[in-house]
Amino acid sequence: MTQSQAATDSTEAYAYMEQYVLTLDSIAQSQLIYEALDTTAAALKTHLEKATAEGYASDEAKAALTEAERALAEGHLDNNEVETLIENIADVRHNMEYAYQEGDGTEENPYLIMRPAQLDYMHDVLIKDQMVYFRLGADIDMSGYNWAQLNSSDNSYRYRISLDGQGHIISNLTPDGSKGNPSFFGILCGECRNVGFLNAQVVSEASTGGILCGYMGHSTFKDSLGNMLPVTVENCYFHGTISGKGYLGAVGGTLHYSPITIKGCYSNVDINGTGTVGNYGGGLVGRIRTDLTIEKSYAAGPVYADKAGGVFAGGQNSSTPGSIFRDVIAWNDSVTGNTIDA
Repeated sequence: MTQSQAATDSTEAYAYMEQYVLTLDSIAQSQLIYEALDTTAAALKTHLEKATAEGYASDEAKAALTEAERALAEGHLDNNEVETLIENIADVRHNMEYAYQEGDGTEENPYLIMRPAQLDYMHDVLIKDQMVYFRLGADIDMSGYNWAQLNSSDNSYRYRISLDGQGHIISNLTPDGSKGNPSFFGILCGECRNVGFLNAQVVSEASTGGILCGYMGHSTFKDSLGNMLPVTVENCYFHGTISGKGYLGAVGGTLHYSPITIKGCYSNVDINGTGTVGNYGGGLVGRIRTDLTIEKSYAAGPVYADKAGGVFAGGQNSSTPGSIFRDVIAWNDSVTGNTIDA
């Protein structure tokens, strides 16, 4: 064998070995991708069984599972096609769990919330400066969710929300205490009716906190002529604990700007104000800085704060309109602090 022939044979052998290694790598990669598809399909199947039992299984999810099972049986898809199928399965599973099966968010046809993921999905369908309507169709257990308030500085406080609980309960709500106004709504610009909050746990690292909202009303909540729009809370009840530096209340920590009506509400909430400056804690509301009417409501839980009140703690200044109270009772176990007669 000549030196030239030896060199040629070596080059060809190296090319063959290189191609062989690449082929093995490709096979190994395909195996990993198909294993990922198998895991994804199994999870979708389990989720579909649950969704079918609870009545919200989607045709898209069923079709995606059928396609995945065929691919696993026949191995006819290339790697890119398998990856696309995995992404599609993730999308249809998310849509099946989160998206609303009923409603379009209008006053005539509110979104219907049936499970925790759909309550969380409220964050994704809100529209700036437009009232979006929701209703509960079942009791909702929010265990395991670190709840982010719905209306916040992230959207310039421009979300307008109407929620009708239709007599249902939201239990085990735990708002993210590191965010401003930790609560369900954050800033309530709109209305909330006919819902109970059971075993809510609010720990505020900021200056306000509540179960329903940290702040009720906002300067951005006005009509096209610049008139402040009303905020209404009606036939709601609250149970749990709230602690923080100040401006604490089961319904709202601070009430400001908008004319506000609270009617037919009660709370049995343990309120613990930990601050000494601007620390107002009330069984229903903390600080009042706006036109407020409370009717047929009471508070029964213990309140501890520097400035404490059974129903509200105060905080009015010379420009605060007078409040109207009709059939309002402070039934608190205890009110501890520099108390006022409310």
